[in-house]
Amino acid sequence: CCSIDLNTAPKPLQLICAYAPSMVADPVDELSRKEQFWHFFGETFDRPPPHIQWCFLGDGNVRLPTEQVPEEMAIGPDAWSKRQVVMDPERDNAEYLLEFLIAHDLFLPQTFDQPSLKHRITYKETTATGANFYRPTLADWAALDYVAIPKNVAPQVLKRRNNPFVSLATR
Repeated sequence: CCSIDLNTAPKPLQLICAYAPSMVADPVDELSRKEQFWHFFGETFDRPPPHIQWCFLGDGNVRLPTEQVPEEMAIGPDAWSKRQVVMDPERDNAEYLLEFLIAHDLFLPQTFDQPSLKHRITYKETTATGANFYRPTLADWAALDYVAIPKNVAPQVLKRRNNPFVSLATR
């Protein structure tokens, strides 16, 4: 996890970048790593200073469902829905992320009002056979990376999209 504080108006903005644990072979180790990460992450942001606005971004290693509790509105109808097959829900990062979003009154803006499928994806699967960026399929693409912002700043969002085709390493 790393962060940067920016001097913005009407209050400073803290950008927090984090990388959630991925799946590992040992389910006990995996559960321990995920519980530790999400506990620390949640505890860190349970009491944000009132004079700072913050935004979480990073690789949540999350494959989101589109079916959500409508009252929460943390994840929109345009999420790239490719659920991970996890036998134990306690090992699913999506469950932890959803709890985090709800507890902190956050939402994922890129899952709302995103008609273009190519702007919903962030990751080409290692098992991809076709991988057409312009016509992504659930078999070849996933969305693992997200930006989470407080719901009260939703009107300030100008543009929201993912772009897996752009790689900083190739520039």
